[in-house]
Amino acid sequence: MDLVDVQDYIFRFENVLPKPQCRQVIDMFEASDAVSVGRVIHSDVGHAVNQDKISHDLEIVPGGDSGGCYDFVHNAVAGALQLLIPKLPSLQVYPLQGSGYKIQKYPKGEGKFNWHFDALGPETQKRLLALILYLDDVEQGGETEFFYQGLKVQPKAGNAIMFPTAWTHMHCGHVPVSSDKYIVSSFFYFVI
Repeated sequence: MDLVDVQDYIFRFENVLPKPQCRQVIDMFEASDAVSVGRVIHSDVGHAVNQDKISHDLEIVPGGDSGGCYDFVHNAVAGALQLLIPKLPSLQVYPLQGSGYKIQKYPKGEGKFNWHFDALGPETQKRLLALILYLDDVEQGGETEFFYQGLKVQPKAGNAIMFPTAWTHMHCGHVPVSSDKYIVSSFFYFVI
């Protein structure tokens, strides 16, 4: 695993999760009967289906059907955090805790997540750092684009990005053109 690039506090990692384990997570997702329509958090109604995000989502938790996948995703993400935190004294003031992991499938030709940032409203304001772990290669489309930074990240299996959740890092997920796009997402916050 390598921290390969930093641009405007967008940290790009390669080889966070081996490709066979990425495939295993996708296969577990596809076999699950707990997959639901993707939802976003609204300050007035809580979690709701919204056309700003078109995806299919599955939360994975320790133990149970997704326990094995949870364990190797969690260990991989913990390794990435161990590379990142020493470089950012501001993230060392309190221990960090994750929000858990959600697998998301953005279907070819329709999946998307319009422009947004990740810490807006009472339910999300404690988020400090966002994670996107890509589970497959998408040759055309599917990029994560950052508005102010003018950066597009193409999905590559096993690679990840971490970035601040504030308005400074407004981003979107473009429609995948060549294939479905699978990611794992999470957020990190201080344990106070």
